[in-house]
Amino acid sequence: MLDHMNIRHSDGPACFAVLFQIGCLATLFAWFSQ
Repeated sequence: MLDHMNIRHSDGPACFAVLFQIGCLATLFAWFSQ
C-alpha cells in the first residue's frame, strides 16, 4: 500500500512536467508561426 502511494505521488509531478513542456512547445510554435 505504501509502495502504491509512493508511485502515485511521483507520477503526479511527472505528468505535470509533461503537460508543462507541451504547453511551452505549443506557445513557442504559435509565436514563431505568426
